[in-house]
Amino acid sequence: HVEEEEAARKRNSTNESIRLSGEFHILMAELSGNAVYARYVNEIVSRCSLILALYGRPHSSECAVSEHREIVAGLRARDEKHVLHLLEHHLEAVTARALLTADGPGVRDIRKILDRYGT
Repeated sequence: HVEEEEAARKRNSTNESIRLSGEFHILMAELSGNAVYARYVNEIVSRCSLILALYGRPHSSECAVSEHREIVAGLRARDEKHVLHLLEHHLEAVTARALLTADGPGVRDIRKILDRYGT
């Protein structure tokens, strides 16, 4: 899956990159085997995608791809301590990329925002 994210990034396909990034998180949750957790992550990915569409700052999709790649490598190595560190770093990085400005969000047209992500 990370290879698909990398390919989308190389094609500068922002919409596909966002979709694949969300799918990565959902797949990781499904791999946990915990149906409640997987459902929660699925719901939160939808909400976060909307929040990032509304308020997120532009950033390189390479950030998320490289973070995902490192997490998968840590899981393959079965290095639990390192994976937990990577997950914490990833969550902090996602939060930093979504921070609002001091001016506040202002008035936004939700249709225009969502049109960018239509297929």
